[in-house]
Formats: sequence, structure tokens, C-alpha cells
Amino acid sequence: MNALRQPRRRVLGAGAAAVAALLAGCSDVSTRDPPEDEGRGPPDDAITDPAIETLRADGDEPIVRPPDEEAPRSPFFLTDAESAAAVEFDREPAGTDDARAFLEEADYDDETVVVYQGPVDECFERRVDYLVATEDDFDLEFCWVMRPATVACEAGRQETQSTFVRVPYPYDQPPTTASVGEGSSCRSAVPDEDAEGRE
Repeated sequence: MNALRQPRRRVLGAGAAAVAALLAGCSDVSTRDPPEDEGRGPPDDAITDPAIETLRADGDEPIVRPPDEEAPRSPFFLTDAESAAAVEFDREPAGTDDARAFLEEADYDDETVVVYQGPVDECFERRVDYLVATEDDFDLEFCWVMRPATVACEAGRQETQSTFVRVPYPYDQPPTTASVGEGSSCRSAVPDEDAEGRE
């Protein structure tokens, strides 16, 4: 067996260290430290179950980029069907057709699609914890969750994850303030879908 492709139980045993290293490796992503009260529930006005779609691909090259922009940025806001249709897919991993349909089927009269992408350890998933959307402010919070035990992975190997989120707020333009946070634990009631089959 390849020494790097360890059984999941070994990865679990090193989970805390892996999360710490993962968060440290994301310093070049437009994120901020998790709230000081991490571990409590999300804010009262938080949305904890938005519609989402995700894509993953090997390496650190971007998967998608905003319309008419050479350099990718993250996050970016899609406020109408025209901008959504113009999103560039630089790579087309499994699920790309579903992501395109997700953009096409959004109701931009009542919602906005926010796209965030960045590096993620192959053994982890960047999962949407909750979001808060107001006229002038937008806050998107992620938490790190281990992928299912059935997924073969290599600890420390980097992939790119693109997350598409339907925000139930129809922004005419990006809000004045937009922030993205990432934490090692989930504050909302995220089901532990990955526990089955682990030791």
C-alpha cells in the first residue's frame, strides 16, 4: 500500500493536526478567522440550509471564473441570468453539468448565486455552515468535514473546491461588505453523513 494513501482510520487519528495544517495552508485565500464564539449556534438571522452545488478538481488551478475576467476572484456574485450564463468553466470535473444547471435554474428575481473556490485537502470537504445576507452585508461561513470513509484520499494532497450557493436575497449588485469565514467545527446542525463505516 502506498504509505501516503493511508487507511481512513489513520487520517482520523491525525484529524486535528490535519485541520490545523489545512487552515494554515489557506492563508492566500480571501478568508478570515472564525468567530470567537465558534462552537455556539449560528446567529439568529442565519440561513443554515441554502441550496448548494460543489465541484472538485485536482491541483490548485481555478475551476470557474467570473464573466469577462481573466483573473479569478473569490467569492463572486451572480445577480442575473446573463452573468450566470457567462461564467467561464476553465475545467470540467464530474458534476459540471449539474453546476451549470444550478446556475441556469436559479430565480434571480428572488435570489443571488455566490461562488466561492479555494484549496482543500483531498480528505476534507469545505461545507457551508451558514450564511447571513442583508442589503449591505454578506457573511458566508464554512466548516471543515471529513469526507466519507469510502472515498480514497491522500492526506495533505491539495485539490480545488468550487462551491455554488443560492442566497435567498436578490442583490442588484454585490453588497458593500462581503466576508468568508472557515472553521474546524460546524456551528449549525450539520448531519454527520461521514461517520458510517469509520473506525
